[in-house]
Amino acid sequence: MPRLFTGPALALATLLAAAAPVVADVSVRAAGAGQYFDELRYWASSVLPPQSGNSYGVENLFDGSDRTAWCEGVAGNGAGERITVSFGGSAMPLRLLVKNGYAKSADVYFNNARPRSVEIRTSAGAAWRTQLADTTSWQSLTLPDDWVDWVSLTIVDVYPGAKWTDTCVTALQVDFEGY
Repeated sequence: MPRLFTGPALALATLLAAAAPVVADVSVRAAGAGQYFDELRYWASSVLPPQSGNSYGVENLFDGSDRTAWCEGVAGNGAGERITVSFGGSAMPLRLLVKNGYAKSADVYFNNARPRSVEIRTSAGAAWRTQLADTTSWQSLTLPDDWVDWVSLTIVDVYPGAKWTDTCVTALQVDFEGY
């Protein structure tokens, strides 16, 4: 029997279905209930298959390590690939915190592509494009003052990698407190 989506799940399913062809619909539960959400879940439109003992799934976005990263898994530079974070309940996140690229080392960082221009969307209907700096430092993307069920980041353009076209992000966190 097909799964029927309602409410926030319907909005998220619609967002995921409307994008470019999905190579992998990967979902990872990041945390159970918290002060600001019922459940935190990360989704990606694709993931690079494991190579040389490294894995590149969305769980790397919140593991606290610079030695891991999410890397998209489609041919080309990853334009159109997306990460979505759902909260499992309405919440008002203040910002997204991003560590761009694969921050394992300077060589790894510059050998892989990194998002340059991204589109941010929320379940409240807000959508805008912004540019990320070409750095491994934390970057803060302020979100509108809306109660939302999910936030997504879609790669629009990239800083090209010197060796590979894989586009990577070391960390993506949703900040509800603004510290």
